Amino acid sequence: MRSERGYVEMRLLVMLALVAALVWVLPFMLLGDRGSEPEPAAATAPIGVTASEVTLPDVAAPPVTGPAATGAGATGAVPTGPVATGPGGVLQPAEQAYDLQAQSTLNDAVRVAQVYHAENGSFQGYGPDVAVGYDPSIVYSQGGPIANMVSMTVTPTTVVLVTIADGLDGAGGYLCAAIDQDVVAFGRANATMPSQCQGGW
Repeated sequence: MRSERGYVEMRLLVMLALVAALVWVLPFMLLGDRGSEPEPAAATAPIGVTASEVTLPDVAAPPVTGPAATGAGATGAVPTGPVATGPGGVLQPAEQAYDLQAQSTLNDAVRVAQVYHAENGSFQGYGPDVAVGYDPSIVYSQGGPIANMVSMTVTPTTVVLVTIADGLDGAGGYLCAAIDQDVVAFGRANATMPSQCQGGW
């Protein structure tokens, strides 16, 4: 009888010890399993492709403004230059630098024209020789657009400024800024009037 009681007590002690061990060990086991779960893989470029070669998906292009949009010989067509983009229509780093430089130059030219208009009440008499007096860092012309120069078309109420974002390979794209009184519009066309310079940069 006594031996049976001792046997039962011993079994109870062993079971209590097992329960205590599970209470202490089980949380560590669960935490250990959770820590070893694989983390989600970070987005990486395909093997053998550098990050600079990965391009973003195509985005909606601005409306076509030129002979392709209006047909050959159509009046009012705006000739457009080559667009400075790489594969997939995405500006490559070097092309983007030229694009940003051209935008900065046009922004400065817009400010110069606005100062002239504020002082004179119109754009009458405004031209390359007058503009360079306000900001000699900008080279102006009245002919066709050239890289590193700002071509201008002036009427008493409007000024249209055009330049080319010229890349290392000589391929660039037209950028324009049009001022019609107090309204300024931007676009990517070889524009000669404000209505042709639309769509933004």
